[in-house]
Amino acid sequence: MRAPPRIWLPALLREVADAHGEDAALMLAQGCGGRFYTLPQRPRADHPIALAAGEVVLAFLIDRYGPLERVVVPKGPDIQRARRVALVRQMVAEGATANAIAAATGMHVRWVYAQRSKLAAGTDQPDLFGGTP
Repeated sequence: MRAPPRIWLPALLREVADAHGEDAALMLAQGCGGRFYTLPQRPRADHPIALAAGEVVLAFLIDRYGPLERVVVPKGPDIQRARRVALVRQMVAEGATANAIAAATGMHVRWVYAQRSKLAAGTDQPDLFGGTP
């Protein structure tokens, strides 16, 4: 099993991230988020979920929910913001300065300071109110 995802994800995307990684979950949300899909009997390369995130993800969802089951793929977090947040976390772990992180990600330096404080305190929670980065 892969490392647990670092960003907040709705349940279906979290399950995909736990099994196949955060990138697979984000690709699924970006390509299929906000829509209903009927899972096929067997994974097919031409299914929209397979096209967005790969046949292994489609196979995982069929195993998890069952063939011919109708699922809604959540939109998930703001994909671009989620990727920037992941980069911020990586750069913090590497010891980058707040200014360097802000320049590389386009985030506000004050937001970077707040994220570093949350990471250090272990209180890394999702921003439910969409605060301005």
